[in-house]
Order: sequence, then structure tokens, then C-alpha cells
Amino acid sequence: MIESAERFKALSSSQDEMDVNRSLFYSASLDVWMEIINCDAARHLDVAQNRTIPDEIKRMLVEKGNPTVRSMIAEKRKLPPDLFFVLSKDSDSLVRQKIAANAKTPPEILQHLLQDVDENVARVARYRVESK
Repeated sequence: MIESAERFKALSSSQDEMDVNRSLFYSASLDVWMEIINCDAARHLDVAQNRTIPDEIKRMLVEKGNPTVRSMIAEKRKLPPDLFFVLSKDSDSLVRQKIAANAKTPPEILQHLLQDVDENVARVARYRVESK
């Protein structure tokens, strides 16, 4: 378990592959994740890449994160239903495209994305709908 924001920062910025893997797969308390998000915007992407972050942290990253961070969250298979909806309406087309490509995106959201103004988003949604 990652016990502090400082430890997470050290792991995620390490040159040691084992340390970087720890930053990707080890869990942390909600308080540690919140401290990182609230105090170090440069680490948002590192947090988003962690496989254990809880839904509350995913929501915070979607709310506070830049399009790259939101895209990373959109790729996650374990998303709460509300985030599929929120990310499908994101202002950034790459985020919407990642939600369209996510194998866990509900059919009703894919139906909505079929009508997306961005051709690439609509194309990915169409592919997903037709391949089911």
C-alpha cells in the first residue's frame, strides 16, 4: 500500500521499473489520493494510470483533469455508470472516442455517440454497435 503522497510521487517518477509498477498497481487510502489530486496537478495522469483508484477519485479526476487525464479515465473498464454518461458528453472528442471504444460502455450511450458531431467518435461507436 502507498502510504503517502510523497511516496507515490517517488514511485511514479522513479527510474526503477519495479517502483513505477508499484505506482500503477498498489492501492492508497482515499486521503492520500485526494492529497495528490488537490496539491499536485502534475500527478493527475499518474494517479489516473493506477489500477486501484476508487470511483470517488475517478470522479475527481474527471472534474479536475485535463483531456489527457479524462481520456485515461474513459479507457478504464471499471467505471461507475454516471461517469460513462459524463464522459460521453465531454467537450474533447478524444475523450468521447475513448468512451465509445470502451468495451463496458452501455448500449444506450453508444446509441447517443452514433450521432456525435465528430466523425471519428461516431465511427468508433458504429463499429462497437455493429460488432456486438
